[in-house]
Amino acid sequence: MIGRTRQPNPCDNRNHIRANAPVGHCPQCGGIVNDAIPRRTCSEDEHAASRRRNHFPFCVHCGTRLIRAS
Repeated sequence: MIGRTRQPNPCDNRNHIRANAPVGHCPQCGGIVNDAIPRRTCSEDEHAASRRRNHFPFCVHCGTRLIRAS
């Protein structure tokens, strides 16, 4: 995080202001919150399981939209 300036983000998820977020991508907007965590390529089966387990609109591993916008 040293030397990197964070851009303002309209998302209210607290991971955007954490110095060391535990996930790579925000579950609410899909934006990168910790660039030290490598982006993972998730399978559709993993995304389906995440949809059942969580109600977040975005994958925290790859930032892909999981839930369609209404």
